[in-house]
Amino acid sequence: MPPKPQYIHDLNTSVELLKNQIRSLEEDERDLKGAVESLKQADADLRLELLKEISARQDGLKDIIAEAKREVAVANQKLETLTKHVEEWDRRWWGLVVILVGAVLSLASGLIVTLVRR
Repeated sequence: MPPKPQYIHDLNTSVELLKNQIRSLEEDERDLKGAVESLKQADADLRLELLKEISARQDGLKDIIAEAKREVAVANQKLETLTKHVEEWDRRWWGLVVILVGAVLSLASGLIVTLVRR
């Protein structure tokens, strides 16, 4: 059998190197696919955790808002009561002022009449 020319041996070596590179690339591809799947799962888990946290915070905020509304309603009720009391006292003060003015005028007219009769 005649010896193989050198370029065939070089071609075989090149083919083996290329096959090894292809196997290496296929292994890298499998590893990357695994990493991608792992990242997808981690992303889904993070999204679920974030959704739960947002829901919990939203429920907490709803409770805070409801409590604030109750406090505002109580404050409004107290304000209405206080306003009614102020209006009542204002009415009473004006009544007292009218009575006092009337008493002063009556006293003044009595003094004037007494002084005029003398």
